[in-house]
Amino acid sequence: SVALAVGYAARDDHQTSSCLRTEFLDWLKELSESRFPLVHVYFGYHTLFYLVPLYLEQLKDWLKEVTQKHIDVLNHAIALSLPNAYNVSGNRATIRQLLNEWEQESSPSSEWEKTLRKQEALQKTVVLTYGLIEYPNNDELTVNQALNRLGKILNNQPSLLVRAAVISAICNLAFRYFNIIEFELQNLVANFRANEAEKFIKILTDIYLKQRANLSGGNDEIKVNERSYQIWTD
Repeated sequence: SVALAVGYAARDDHQTSSCLRTEFLDWLKELSESRFPLVHVYFGYHTLFYLVPLYLEQLKDWLKEVTQKHIDVLNHAIALSLPNAYNVSGNRATIRQLLNEWEQESSPSSEWEKTLRKQEALQKTVVLTYGLIEYPNNDELTVNQALNRLGKILNNQPSLLVRAAVISAICNLAFRYFNIIEFELQNLVANFRANEAEKFIKILTDIYLKQRANLSGGNDEIKVNERSYQIWTD
């Protein structure tokens, strides 16, 4: 696959130069315009995942253009590459600024349909990114702040596409940071629709079962749905 080859070559080239060569950037642009969905899969989840952390400053404006053109797999792939880049401390300020700018630009307005579609694409990607970032301790962007921003977007009555992304992001944060954001989640769930609340309840059930499975010191053990639990019979 060309997408894989370009990704490997550009990643190796970073060992000798921190600047992405023009020919590699031209390949990225061409791959992003491919009409074949499978190309977008390899390009998004492999090439961008590895290159965005390395060349964020150089790619950030172009990433915005790609995001605005697509509401397909590339949105999710870009939203996954940004948290991967956030793992590099030197990228965090840039990504925080990028998310703020994209979020502001994607706020509801009275523009024409084409512009609204671009706003929707940006907002979806921002939302998914908030849900996928691993939030370091003592960082300027906390999981509580991210959840608060997701709540504000949800309260602004977003499109169904963006709303689904918000619910997915909130559930993702709940599964990973429940003990930190438990109180804020109680307020958010009040705005969930029936099907969204059902999805959230499943997440809470998984959290409880995971915590229950981690308990130790019982004098016996049972197995339910391929998961073992310590029990106390005395």
